[in-house]
Amino acid sequence: MILNPFRKPSPLALATAELEDAQREHLAASSAAEYAEAMCIYHQQRIERLRAVIGDLTAPSEPFPIGAGSDRFAHE
Repeated sequence: MILNPFRKPSPLALATAELEDAQREHLAASSAAEYAEAMCIYHQQRIERLRAVIGDLTAPSEPFPIGAGSDRFAHE
């Protein structure tokens, strides 16, 4: 069977090709959405971690907490 290169494709062939394109685009969009969701979770966890670090670093602390330091003066 010889195909005529000048003949228009059938509606079925056009619809099939369009369906395949739509499936490829859906797969790519799903992958991008999955990646974006993972990045949102990553950044949210990063924000929480950095806030905790900043809170620890800016919290007032005792200059010499009880029990800290040397025991060399304990016998006096």
